[in-house]
Amino acid sequence: MDIKQLFSGIGVIIDDMLGDVEVNDKINDITSSLESEQIPLVKYNENAIEHLKNASFILLDWQLYRTLRYEDGMIVTLKVADDVVASNNRNNTAFVTRLLQESSVPIFIFSNTTDVRDNLIDNGISEDQLNKYPVFIKEKQNLFNEDGKFVMFEAIETWVKNMPAVYVLKEWLSAFNRAKESLLLDLSQGSQYWPRIIWNSANADSVDESEEVSSLMMQNIASRMTPVVFDTDVITNGDSNPNKEVLLSVLQAQRYMRVDANAMAVVGDVYVFKPDTIDENGVHSNPENKEIAINIRPTCDCVFRNDPKKSIYLLYGRKLTEGVQKDKYNVKYHKFEEFDVEAIVGPIVDNSYYSFRFKDIEVVGFEQFRNLRQGRVLEPFISHITERFSLYIQRHAMPSLPEDAVCVRLTGDKPKDLQITNLQKENERLNAVICNLKENMAIIERGRKCLRVSVKCKKHNRKKKK
Repeated sequence: MDIKQLFSGIGVIIDDMLGDVEVNDKINDITSSLESEQIPLVKYNENAIEHLKNASFILLDWQLYRTLRYEDGMIVTLKVADDVVASNNRNNTAFVTRLLQESSVPIFIFSNTTDVRDNLIDNGISEDQLNKYPVFIKEKQNLFNEDGKFVMFEAIETWVKNMPAVYVLKEWLSAFNRAKESLLLDLSQGSQYWPRIIWNSANADSVDESEEVSSLMMQNIASRMTPVVFDTDVITNGDSNPNKEVLLSVLQAQRYMRVDANAMAVVGDVYVFKPDTIDENGVHSNPENKEIAINIRPTCDCVFRNDPKKSIYLLYGRKLTEGVQKDKYNVKYHKFEEFDVEAIVGPIVDNSYYSFRFKDIEVVGFEQFRNLRQGRVLEPFISHITERFSLYIQRHAMPSLPEDAVCVRLTGDKPKDLQITNLQKENERLNAVICNLKENMAIIERGRKCLRVSVKCKKHNRKKKK
């Protein structure tokens, strides 16, 4: 991992002591060391956020108030009012909070004090957030070793090895930027009328012109991105195992995304229904207790060219209880065992799993359900649903197969009990195979030892020739 290459780009430094050569705060040495590495820097004496989202990193001083001043040839310490310190801590915490909410730029907080972490926690950022967000806190003096050598990048590298998410995002962003620049270079040197050509083509096809132009560029960038090679040691560093909530949230991000209310209807849109209520006239808001629905109408048909009603095709689904999840989950193949009449996907909404039954399909108006749309199932999971639905509507009727024709079971045995019995028998068989293998290995090893002893004895008993 090349840490300097990883954080290449324009850096931002926010420190009220920048350029003060009289007091000569450590920030000036840090700035000089970074500039000696040919890193371009943007410098501020106070917090600024609007144009920082594309920075490579943000270096923030915590004490944005004067504690030292040069007077009469001496550096004197200034007394700072408590309310000034408290206001500074609140403002900096608000600044860091907003950065974490609006950007993924790593934040390096370097200060002359040791209580930065405590101040962040006291002002609303939890310990858990600091452990998972890209916030690196260090005392300025610790960025130099005993010989005065600048060791900031060594310290950051150690930190990054314990923050695999920061490393992967920076590495992927670097590959994305290379692909993006390659595309922009080709497009800028080609015809200046290519946007108009795509725009007119989309208009003739009655699709959203802006979305079509954006899709063309994103698809082109994706095609130019070669597989990003990540450092295995960084990603697998540490032995901490995520809890179930973290695991579900990561898997949900892989399968599901929230969408803007004004986006056009596409395949995979998810509609979530509110619980049933009864008004004063006894009218039910959701009499069928619908939970969730997913649109399986192909995106090209969702353009609604010749559909004045703007219809979508909804499959209705139900949340799987934990008991049903355990019954349907196949441990060997790490997937749910689905009936021919259903598709199971998840975690999606609220980190939950849902079963979509193919009989429960309805053609409805998009405008009627637009406000219920919350997100979209991503590929390849939406294709799993639509492909299984295609097989369902083209299926041939098959006669049922008696259970006793497949396996004989004792009277009164339940299918689940029989399944457990079969698994126990299979487990016993595998254990017997393992024992036999161990015995054979032991026999082979004893044979080797005996052979070595025999050869050694023969060598010792060999008579010398006169």
